Amino acid sequence: MADEEQAAAGGPENAAVTLSAQAEHVENDNDIKDPVTPVPDNLVLMEEMTQEKLLEACKLRYEADGVYTFVADILVAFNPYQWIDMYGKKYKERYNPTAALCPVPHIYAVAQRAAKNLRLLNRDQVCIVSGESGSGKTESAKLFMHHLLTYSDGGIGQSTHLEKQILESQPLLEAFGNAKTGLNDNSSRFGKYIEIVFEGMDKVLGAGARKYLLEKSRVVGQAAGERNFHVFYYLTEGAPAALRAKLKLEGCEHYSYLQNAHVSDPTNWFNELDKSLKVLEFTEDEIMSMWTSLAAILKTGQIEFVDVADSTDDSCTFADRAIAQDLADALGVPIDALENALTTKHVVTVGETFHKPLNSVASCSTRDTLAQNMYDNLFSWLVDQLNGKLAAIEEGDNRSVAVLDIFGFENFKQNEFEQMFINTANEQLQHYFIQHIFTYEIKELKEEGIRAPKVEYTTNDDQVELLTGFGGIFSLLDEQTKVPNSDDKSTIIKMHKELSSNPAYDNLRNSPLEFQIAHYAGKVKYQVTGLLEKNRNSPSLGIAGMMKSSSNPMIASLFKSSETTEERMEKDQQMSKALKSGDRGFMRRESQLKRFGGRKKKEQEEKRVAVRPKKKLAPWQIANMRGPQVEEKKEKPKLKRESSEKRRAGLTTLSSAFKGSLDALMEMLNLATPHFVRCIKPNMTKSAKVWDAEIAQKQLNYTGVLETTKIRQNGYPLRVTFEDFCDRYRDVCIPPTYRLTAGIYESTALRILQSADLHGWGKGKTKMFLKYEHVNVLVDILEGKKRAANAERAVAAAEQAKKDAELAEIKAKRDAEVAKIRAAAEAAPTSAKVTSSLNWQEELQRQKEERKIASEKKKKEEEEEAKRAAEAAANVPKEAPKSTEEGERKQSFAAARGMFK
Repeated sequence: MADEEQAAAGGPENAAVTLSAQAEHVENDNDIKDPVTPVPDNLVLMEEMTQEKLLEACKLRYEADGVYTFVADILVAFNPYQWIDMYGKKYKERYNPTAALCPVPHIYAVAQRAAKNLRLLNRDQVCIVSGESGSGKTESAKLFMHHLLTYSDGGIGQSTHLEKQILESQPLLEAFGNAKTGLNDNSSRFGKYIEIVFEGMDKVLGAGARKYLLEKSRVVGQAAGERNFHVFYYLTEGAPAALRAKLKLEGCEHYSYLQNAHVSDPTNWFNELDKSLKVLEFTEDEIMSMWTSLAAILKTGQIEFVDVADSTDDSCTFADRAIAQDLADALGVPIDALENALTTKHVVTVGETFHKPLNSVASCSTRDTLAQNMYDNLFSWLVDQLNGKLAAIEEGDNRSVAVLDIFGFENFKQNEFEQMFINTANEQLQHYFIQHIFTYEIKELKEEGIRAPKVEYTTNDDQVELLTGFGGIFSLLDEQTKVPNSDDKSTIIKMHKELSSNPAYDNLRNSPLEFQIAHYAGKVKYQVTGLLEKNRNSPSLGIAGMMKSSSNPMIASLFKSSETTEERMEKDQQMSKALKSGDRGFMRRESQLKRFGGRKKKEQEEKRVAVRPKKKLAPWQIANMRGPQVEEKKEKPKLKRESSEKRRAGLTTLSSAFKGSLDALMEMLNLATPHFVRCIKPNMTKSAKVWDAEIAQKQLNYTGVLETTKIRQNGYPLRVTFEDFCDRYRDVCIPPTYRLTAGIYESTALRILQSADLHGWGKGKTKMFLKYEHVNVLVDILEGKKRAANAERAVAAAEQAKKDAELAEIKAKRDAEVAKIRAAAEAAPTSAKVTSSLNWQEELQRQKEERKIASEKKKKEEEEEAKRAAEAAANVPKEAPKSTEEGERKQSFAAARGMFK
């Protein structure tokens, strides 16, 4: 649960909890021990709810090791900062997806509900894990996935090879994407969306991952007390000596990018990482290429520059060519090409190229840009490889369960480009939560003619509009990045001018260095220094050309989508020709519009001012303005069909890439049934059994737990059309042969609820409005009927098996008696007659032939007797007839006599 082990040990050695390491905690047979507390498991059941009572209830549960609490169907998880034995086999059986829903709060309960919904509703599910950095999001997400995969295919304890690969992919991503920060020993420095694809609601077909905004600036520098990404320490301190010698690597204290930090037992964690790579079937060449790339990144940080004395063009050169040669060998490029790429700026205009020498300070910045882009591209390559190895082979109408583990809200002393992006993602998720829990529900209740509960809640529409809206910070950053000669100073001046009207923006008395945003979780000051440079999202043209010419195929492929000087020249020449020839088709291409623009700046400004609304309209308001429309069936966006390489190609700024990926994420979330897990840290010292009321109260307030409790107590969280309700729950009381038509769906829905003896539901114009207890009862009835049917089938099968056994026994006895009689007959002495006799078929044939011979013999004798009689009659002398009458009588007598003979 929630970074417990990591907080206890305090190092990245606890970051990558592999499948084997988890087994100690999630595969034991210890008995279930629920926390004993006067507070109910679900806060909705409390009679009265205020901020004070809510805080006291959470404190009592936390002190009794009740780290999980339900607010209706929303799970609130407190980080205990220690391991609590509540994840073993008996807990898994308790939350079996095929059993009735367990009301005791647990991360397994969320996975149970998601699996049940996948089966019953045939709709994609997503678990959204949110909270501040260090609140336990990563461990909660891993436990959710582990339980989800436990009951697929073979069942508990019988994971398939594919499922083991999916689980092992998580510590691999953590090793490359997580690091120690001031708030968390295993902080996710990127956002990830993990999707598990199912067939038939049980069989796992594959998985996919998508990353959001890796904090690549961490590669070249970290704040005091923080560390670089875990994998660098595993490699420099835990790799075998032979591998380090081959890579020419020293200990981590040797490298400036690692700040002389150390970890405990790095050998064990490197071996676990290597094991994960083997389970995921990475080849030896791929693994070696990753180690080589990581070594090259560390060696990049060792390069130093010195300005050329008496130079008129601010040029510089390597301070130590031996170190530079070592890096050139690792990158597979000539040292002259490396020096030219790092110490020269390549500028391409329409028609010609300029090469401007850089001084030592600018060259160091170029060096760090190279290291950052190498690591970012390597991480993207790793995610693409995982997607290829875990992809679902079979296509079709499959369903999925996903988990979103996004970076937590951050507020440091120095907040820069990365913190603004991280907090923007959290702001967008908070907006999604508010809409899903409050806005949409209240609006729909009113439309359906049902009284809506009076609940006051705070929205973050102004913050979302300020950050991602039309003309917001991201739009201004994109615009300023493309403007020639723009810098941080001109950017913040424009931001103060155009954004100060937004209530969430504070220009800090027109400060030239920083601005402030009132986020939902608190006010954050952002420094503007380096904002534009980080937003450009691409290495220099010279670096791209050098890296693409590398003799190392892996390193060359990392910069495949980057533009070189020659490619930029070719595009500009094409543009020049198009302008001269009037080729409008060329100008309409998307790639050219992104770079050169399709309209004049004045026209763009007029359009922006004309169409920009004063306040963002809610989605339902826009829908009402459009009028009634035929709803089109949305197709689920494919998660892993497009590689990171293709997504990076053509994107000119990091802000536009991030905004595009964030929009795609929200689209996927809107097409799935969400399950919310709100992680909360009880203190800032990462101490077990310590409750800081102020820290906890602040998080409970901005996460909206109090408002959620009230609206769940008085509202209807589940809304289903009459037809869908009947389709799902008709088996409660409707015979399977009874046909339902459109005109009787409403009355049938009421009949089902009355049959289940449910009360407190609401009936709208087109939908039924239910509470969670209603659905739980209906599901229990359906599952009870299913179990009864299965039991009847089992009894019938047992009876049939009994009959079959009895018949088999009778047949066996009969066969035994026949065999006994045959054996006795064979053992008895045989007579001469029986011995010499033929078998019965031959005997019948013989008798038939004898009868035939006898019949022919008798017939022949009769013919001979008739012949003799005729001859005798012919030899008798004739006498004269005494009279005519007497003669006739004699003739008749003779004829009769001859006939009888």
